[in-house]
Amino acid sequence: MRSSQYKESYLQKINIKQSIKHWGKIIFAGVPQAWSGRLKKIYRAGLRYYYSQKDLNFCRNQFNADRARFERHAPCFVPARSDPYGPWDRQQFRSVMTIEYHRLEKGLALPEPRPGFGLDTVVKLPVMVDKYIEKFGFDDLANICLSVLEQYFQFNQDRQIANPELEAWIGKTNRIHGHIRGELQTGGSHPFTKQELVESTRLDLSGFFASRHSIRNFTNNSVSLDLISQAVQMAQFTPSVCNRQAARISVLHTAEDKEKALSYQNGNRGFGHTADKVLVISSNLKSYNSVGERNQCWIDGGMFAMSLVYALHSLGLGTCCLNWCVENDVDRSFKQELSIPDSDAIAMLILVGYMPDKIQVATSRRKHLEEVLFVHN
Repeated sequence: MRSSQYKESYLQKINIKQSIKHWGKIIFAGVPQAWSGRLKKIYRAGLRYYYSQKDLNFCRNQFNADRARFERHAPCFVPARSDPYGPWDRQQFRSVMTIEYHRLEKGLALPEPRPGFGLDTVVKLPVMVDKYIEKFGFDDLANICLSVLEQYFQFNQDRQIANPELEAWIGKTNRIHGHIRGELQTGGSHPFTKQELVESTRLDLSGFFASRHSIRNFTNNSVSLDLISQAVQMAQFTPSVCNRQAARISVLHTAEDKEKALSYQNGNRGFGHTADKVLVISSNLKSYNSVGERNQCWIDGGMFAMSLVYALHSLGLGTCCLNWCVENDVDRSFKQELSIPDSDAIAMLILVGYMPDKIQVATSRRKHLEEVLFVHN
């Protein structure tokens, strides 16, 4: 397993260092005493430089591997050829379309939307929807885009701003696909009152947040997949960049898959095997469409993971977040063994299970508020 590979790698490094020391002694054995001290200083300085450059090159290689993976999957790096949308797969297409329709949604949700806003998007989005339907058919996303454009058109029409091209496209699309629209999700904006928000948040959550602990001891009781699904549905309301919802959850529940996964992570020794489920939280890199979004996967993945942990906590389940601080070769091997796509950027693993009646938890004192909260004048 992976833990034995780590041990072998560590022993190899020790053997290399011992060999260097051994050959250093042989080299200096025949050196006159007057030169020995100065040459040893030069030798040690050279070794320090060698190791610093070796570490620096290794770090660069890791960053280059991250860059190459982002370039393989982000839609903005896919070659355009003659058809700018042709090379995209379904997920890449959906990501870019979501960026565009959500721009209109946000505009419609402003306190005072500007009539005629978002013309660039209104020109691009119908073309993209037609290409998408041609490749993948009319589905929820196509219907969301259509309903957003309908609401946008109605908003402008109410303010005496005509758009005959958009009106014609909406009419044509409805004639072809209108018979299945009632079964699909819609988009746009909708009214919401402050009173509704107040009524839904009359809860004292301070105790709930304070009661969550990392659990490192679980019972043998099995956690149903329905309960996991319920928690994931709650976590789906987590904000994400332009509503792209890039988070993915892989549920590992067989003994073999759990053992494989945990052998790649060094922070679960002594308790990881007691968890009933191991969740792999990741973000799909095909959801990000610019260089500026290269780190967004960690933000979206981390926010979703925290929502999921609290959702599981609300259902009476214990959790323990396991970091995914690994090198690229470990990440690749893990994905290959567990059939996780290369396009998924793994944020963390989460252990899930039922807690025993009595349990010890780490105190994990919180920092003082003044160490965390900074008010700028």
